[in-house]
Amino acid sequence: MSSDPTLPVPEPSSQLLRLILDTLPNTVAYVDRNLAYKFINSTYRDWLGVDPEKFLGKTIRDLLGEAYALAEPAIHRAQNGEVVSYENRLVTQGGEKKNIVFTYHPDLDPSGNVKGFVILGRDLTEQRHAQASLEQSAERFRTHFEQAPFSIQILSPDGRTLRVNQAWKRLTGLSDDFIEKFILTQYNMLEDPELSRKGVLPYVQRGMKGEVLAVPPMVYEGVDLNQPTRQRWIEAFIFPVKDAEGAIQEVVLTHFDVTDRVLAEQKKKQSEDLFRSVAEAIPHLVWIMNSEGRIEYTNERWFTYTGMRLEEVMKRGWSDLVDPDQLELVNEAWVKSYSTGTPFEAEFRFRRKDGVYRWFLVRGVPLRDDQGQVIRWFGTNTDIEEQKRNEQTLTAAITARDEFLSIASHELNTPITSMKLQFEMASRLIAQKDPHGYEPERIQKLISGTLRQVSRMSRLIDDMLDVSRATSGPLSMRLETIELKHLLQEVVEKFSDQLKQQGTQVELQADSEVSVQGDRDRIEQVFTHLLTNAGLKYGAGSPVRIVLSSNERGGVISMQDHGIGIAPEDLDRIFERFERAISHRNISGLGLGLFITRSIVESHQGHIHVTSELGNGSIFTVELPFAQPTSAVT
Repeated sequence: MSSDPTLPVPEPSSQLLRLILDTLPNTVAYVDRNLAYKFINSTYRDWLGVDPEKFLGKTIRDLLGEAYALAEPAIHRAQNGEVVSYENRLVTQGGEKKNIVFTYHPDLDPSGNVKGFVILGRDLTEQRHAQASLEQSAERFRTHFEQAPFSIQILSPDGRTLRVNQAWKRLTGLSDDFIEKFILTQYNMLEDPELSRKGVLPYVQRGMKGEVLAVPPMVYEGVDLNQPTRQRWIEAFIFPVKDAEGAIQEVVLTHFDVTDRVLAEQKKKQSEDLFRSVAEAIPHLVWIMNSEGRIEYTNERWFTYTGMRLEEVMKRGWSDLVDPDQLELVNEAWVKSYSTGTPFEAEFRFRRKDGVYRWFLVRGVPLRDDQGQVIRWFGTNTDIEEQKRNEQTLTAAITARDEFLSIASHELNTPITSMKLQFEMASRLIAQKDPHGYEPERIQKLISGTLRQVSRMSRLIDDMLDVSRATSGPLSMRLETIELKHLLQEVVEKFSDQLKQQGTQVELQADSEVSVQGDRDRIEQVFTHLLTNAGLKYGAGSPVRIVLSSNERGGVISMQDHGIGIAPEDLDRIFERFERAISHRNISGLGLGLFITRSIVESHQGHIHVTSELGNGSIFTVELPFAQPTSAVT
């Protein structure tokens, strides 16, 4: 039998035992009662890098050196027959530090005395590293859990609170003592009536069944346990934690104080509601455009006018509503304002839903954020159609006034100039003591001419006074019964000489008497104006036909000339103040005659109209109501 220098092998099976011990990943050694090594396995040798020939016989103290003090208590206990374990740090021959748990198993003789003990060394390095990593991870979790800026509450599947962090405590305002004695021991969220009342409980119940949920913001006043807490708006999220089989182990609730956000949103909504109330109340088309140039709000008045709902405007824009003739200029003005962020203002025609275009004043004002960037445009479209018409009317009135003043100056200056020339000529003859200056015929001619010019001036002044009366209120009249045939005959006779000089023949057809009620002088003024227009101005030299008839309402007088006629577009205009169908340079007068004529006729509850063609003369027709059976003079 061969001998082994490290350990005597008393039996053939010892060789097999040694083989087994050498294959173990743990260290195995045997020391006698004096602590001298009698056996070490290969793992022991590999870790320490020792030569068994030189190592055997040495003691544990020799091997451990200063570290012996750590092992000594365990060694003494093993020497007394105890199985003892302790942990020590071992440095291998490669410089690796290992955490080793050494276990001493006493070897007893038949009398129970310790004759030595087996030393087993188990490597716990990886286990200790894993444990340390786990502890570090747990510590990080505890740190993150406690220092998280949002509230965290961990529930058991049956609704009990397992743990809360510092943010939860700050949010609820509950004391540590109350949390320890009630929240973590007695409180059950699934049994909280306040959470049920506020509608939170269904979310928690769904979370307990495995759903990940967001709980919308709601007012939170603690857990309603008569504890002093402040009212806050809280938004919560629910996360169930499951094991590998999908069973719920815990439910995590996170809470976020969104009070400032909710209050800001409420304030914003109140502001928006106020804006919409104002926008719906004002008599303007109101719109809001975002920074990208897309309409995002229009008021109801916009729809009433355009017929376009917000959805359609957002899709199509509203350039189609702008008068095509003005669209290019409007776009240029808008692009300039949009690119520079300056207020937009323009007047243009805007289409109504029935296709009619009306004038609008459109204004857009940019709204900027704290950085000065434009985030929205607020705008209004104001209907200025009446204003535009008034402006046009005023412009036309000013133009007519200026033209009237020019014409009036000319018309009034003409007779004055004529009289001045005649008197200057007479004055020269008298100054020269010329007998011709005293001839009766010359004096009579001077007087007659002067009277004609004075009469002409008088008519012009009367016309202006009549216009003033007509525009300031109803004309004053002295009503009486008038025989129209006799009045027409008188007017024709009064102008017979002038008509004859113009070569105008007048035919008066009046088969029967027609009586009307009116102011004789005013009616005579109507006939005079129509006859002078027909026979002396616009139809001079051509025949004039006057027909007197009646209908069921009253007398009808039509006066027809064969003069220059009137263009269709001027038939209504000629009855306005300062209006005429042809230039005053061709026909004298103030352009007031027909305006006065219509005012007089309408003051008698009558009516006047004209039919005409250019080059074929005109027919003016006047209708006056019959005289009442018992008319009174007023």
